[in-house]
Order: sequence, then structure tokens, then C-alpha cells
Amino acid sequence: MPEINNTFAALLSSYSTIFAKSSHTHPTVAALRASVPKKVTGVYVIEEKTNNRILYIGSAGKVHKGMTTGRSSINNRMFGPATSTPYRFDPLTNDFFYGPTTSGAPPAGYLNRVSVANIIVHCIVVKCPKVPSVLEHLLLQGHINQFGDLPDANQQI
Repeated sequence: MPEINNTFAALLSSYSTIFAKSSHTHPTVAALRASVPKKVTGVYVIEEKTNNRILYIGSAGKVHKGMTTGRSSINNRMFGPATSTPYRFDPLTNDFFYGPTTSGAPPAGYLNRVSVANIIVHCIVVKCPKVPSVLEHLLLQGHINQFGDLPDANQQI
């Protein structure tokens, strides 16, 4: 399994040729949400544009027995109201908040904020029978290999 030793950059480049990848950047949360794929499972990478720093790597969609997928999508996972992620997109301020300190709403419950205009979201569509979380974990391992730690908003693997 050579992938487990690769860098994040090498893995993202490689998977971008195997799976359908799209990148999205917009000045508002509403425009970003409208552009991110709906009704598809996969992996998403949130990157800060000014310094090319990866802030979060996540996945959406599970493969169930019988090779069916759940109702989760990349768009729902990123922007849905009931998401259990360590970040929030705030449509009122058009900011991306991460590093939660409490379960409170942004900005009080978060340590860091980046303007959505300075965010790029890379979406990699992963279709059944491929498992999105496998790709997510390999990209997280690649980030550790390249940078020595998880992305800032990822709390654990």
C-alpha cells in the first residue's frame, strides 16, 4: 500500500485523475454553497487560498450493506444545520470559523476565522462501491506525512 507513505500533494494530484474533482471559490457562503456538488458522496478539502494551507479534510457518505449509500452529500455535510464538524460557515458574516472552543455559535464558540472569499473547496466525487472515508483517511495520512500534523480544523482521525 504505497499511498500510505505519500504526501498530501501527491495523493490529491493522483486522486484528481482517478475521481471527478472540482474546485469552488466564491465571495459569499450562499454562492459557495450553491456551487458545491449536491446529491453526491465524496471527500472535500477546505484550503486557505493566500497561503495554500489545508484547513480541513472531510468526507460525506457511507456505503451500506447491499452497496447502497446514505442520504449524506458533500453539500449537506459542509453546510447542513445538523452537521457535527469542528467548523461552521457563517452566511451572515461570510466567514469560515474553525477550532471550536465550545458548542456555541460563531464567532464566540470558535478560535479562528477566515473570510469565505479566501477559501477554496476541492470536492472529489467518490461513488459506491468506493468508500469516501477511505480516501479521506489516506489524504489525512498524506497531510501528516507532508506537514507533520493534521489540518488545523481536523481534531482527530
